[in-house]
Amino acid sequence: MKKLIIFILTLILFSLFTSQAFAASNETTVTTTIDYVYYDNNDHMYYAVTTEDNTPSQGRWMLEIESLCSLDTNTLDRLNKAYRGLHVVITYTGDITTDSDIEIVSTEFISQ
Repeated sequence: MKKLIIFILTLILFSLFTSQAFAASNETTVTTTIDYVYYDNNDHMYYAVTTEDNTPSQGRWMLEIESLCSLDTNTLDRLNKAYRGLHVVITYTGDITTDSDIEIVSTEFISQ
């Protein structure tokens, strides 16, 4: 009986580790450039918007930059100067062609 329980627990643990390894292997990386920063009044958030990327959908990414209660033009100007033209490496999971369950895993800004 003990051997059966140990065997079942081993199978469960093995399946957990293989599913995590499989999920990590589905990550995709794309490099693009920040086009501009804008403030969204509904979210109270500054977003950096990229140029079209080289994915099959040739879409744009919106990345959260900073949260403030209201629009501040000085902050908007400062963020546009700081981020515009920066290259960004985005690592994501999900199907980009259907926009289904896209999750950004990491972003890395690269200065020129």
